[in-house]
Amino acid sequence: MKNIFALITFLFIASTCSAQLFTKKKVQNNQNMDKSTLSWGYYFGVNNLDYKIDYNSDEEEIQTEKTFGFNVGLVGDFRVNDYINLRLEPGLVIAGRNLMYPESYFDGIDDTNKSDFLREVKSTYVYFPLLVRFSTQRINNFKPFITFGVATSINLSSNEKNPRGQ
Repeated sequence: MKNIFALITFLFIASTCSAQLFTKKKVQNNQNMDKSTLSWGYYFGVNNLDYKIDYNSDEEEIQTEKTFGFNVGLVGDFRVNDYINLRLEPGLVIAGRNLMYPESYFDGIDDTNKSDFLREVKSTYVYFPLLVRFSTQRINNFKPFITFGVATSINLSSNEKNPRGQ
């Protein structure tokens, strides 16, 4: 019974606070920030990439252990009008994954070590997204938006086009 009363009290306070958040007139913070035609910035982030492996035959699965990496990049923003912005956010993505092979992959090979069952794959990508941001009018110090776009990336660590192979 106490939990229900606490939940009802919390919901009442939350609804009252959020109602006042959008109805009361507030002091505008950085109200001219959205009006510049060109703006720029940078970003830092973390990632946790994975592999999706499609098998052509029924074999034991290779397990993937995800590790953390980081992202760093630039943000360029061009304001088309008050509600539409074009953004270019090129960046560098550094990631790693560990592939763990089952022992059945090495059947018939005599000199295997424990290190043969684990392969560390390091990846470095250059990432090029082009985004369109649709936003609304400012509501006090909030400006809700939604972003759509396309992106491509180049894997700098790939040996795919290496003439000597692996």
